[in-house]
Amino acid sequence: MNPANQSEITGRVLNIQRYCSHDGPGIRTTVFLKGCSLRCKWCSNPESIKPKPELSFGPETCLGANECGACLKAPFREGAFYVVDGPDDRVRVNWDLASDVDQTLADLCPTDAIEMFGKVMTAEEVLDEVERDASFYRQSGGGMSLSRCWRGRTSAASTPPSRLRATCPGSSWSGCCRTSTPCCTTSS
Repeated sequence: MNPANQSEITGRVLNIQRYCSHDGPGIRTTVFLKGCSLRCKWCSNPESIKPKPELSFGPETCLGANECGACLKAPFREGAFYVVDGPDDRVRVNWDLASDVDQTLADLCPTDAIEMFGKVMTAEEVLDEVERDASFYRQSGGGMSLSRCWRGRTSAASTPPSRLRATCPGSSWSGCCRTSTPCCTTSS
């Protein structure tokens, strides 16, 4: 793959977790990807199952209607977030009406009580984040781990691990892809 095309490859990333030691050899950065077709009962990241970004609401960090109330007015859809009449000014979510909340709206929440699980990133953005710890990879024999169950399926909405690894020309650190099959380490 031509490195110039890195900015054209996009995928949905749930999280990038640095300084991992359990997802392959050495010190690693694990890139958790969105979209899994397996639906395992024991899944430790159920928020990663759906391929598109999903709304998350943390009421414990919400300041409430009196102190903030940003989500109770435009540009948020009327009724998507609401307060029950009474002394309790905690904000609640109408999940059906809040389905169109995206990262732009979530960014309006000053306490990050409204967040999105997953965001679209280019391969270049992912690799920029991963490269921040390149010195640890060289010292420990570590590298990048991609974690998600792909089972060979690809789509325009998701970046398969092989395409992301292919954008790492000249890297001296290892890549590891953890899918529904055992972890395999390859030089990238």
